[in-house]
Amino acid sequence: MQRSDDRILTTHVGSLIRPKALLDSARDHAAHGRELTRSVAEIVAAQAKAGIDIVNDGEFGKSGWANYMLERVTGFEPRPDTLYPAVWLGRDRERFKDFMAEQFPRGVTGTPGHACVGPIKYQGHASVRRDLENLAAAAAAVPVRETFLTAVAPASVGYDARNEHYASERDYVFAIATALR
Repeated sequence: MQRSDDRILTTHVGSLIRPKALLDSARDHAAHGRELTRSVAEIVAAQAKAGIDIVNDGEFGKSGWANYMLERVTGFEPRPDTLYPAVWLGRDRERFKDFMAEQFPRGVTGTPGHACVGPIKYQGHASVRRDLENLAAAAAAVPVRETFLTAVAPASVGYDARNEHYASERDYVFAIATALR
């Protein structure tokens, strides 16, 4: 980790808007790999140009905020016909039900999700390697102080999912944490 004695180093956390070309290439594995490498180089260069000291890959290698992790672990199966309540919205989904119904309908109705039906084990090593290689190559081409990759918190994995395998919610969340570690 870099240290600065004369000013605060800048960074950002979070997913950046994916370029249309990257989204459009998703169905062709080889084309998507090439477009991902190009898109990461472009977003790292844009961060460097904006003066960001510690850059990331825009989370371009991930399919979304948290559920990308379901692609990188075992134990989950999709449940497209089951709507899971958006409990992560807390009381707001009830307190502002009319607003939610109009502006964020899945906050009221729920969304199709996944179920944990077996042991959770990490299997996404190739994806992490790819993301690290893309970020390192992009950062080598521009003046940046440091790089980082974001990772989802264990309690956010499978936020539209139900535990059907582990004996307790505690065991379920700890299994996710162990897999992420």
